[in-house]
Amino acid sequence: MEILKLKRMILDHSRYLTLGEVNRLVGFEDDIREAFDHFKGQHQTLLCSATMPTQILNFTKGALLKHVIVNTGKLEQQTLVCVSKLYLCRKSLRMSTFLSVYKRLHCLF
Repeated sequence: MEILKLKRMILDHSRYLTLGEVNRLVGFEDDIREAFDHFKGQHQTLLCSATMPTQILNFTKGALLKHVIVNTGKLEQQTLVCVSKLYLCRKSLRMSTFLSVYKRLHCLF
């Protein structure tokens, strides 16, 4: 917030605000609202998190106009396992590689 207050960053022409890991922003709702005040005109806000605490969900309902919630799991449920892997393959093998990995992963659930 200091960066905005000191005008080291100006949001006059910004139209988008993306905040990741919003589950870690619990308690900073007033600061987020204050950041909204630094936008000139309308903007879109995207809040991303693997979990969405009820407190942040309530904040979105009160602070955002025409909010849309895309929920891919249960509220406040921690992600059990998250693994990132990179598969390098020839362009011609992309689909077969994808299907192979998908079939292996699908068997785990």
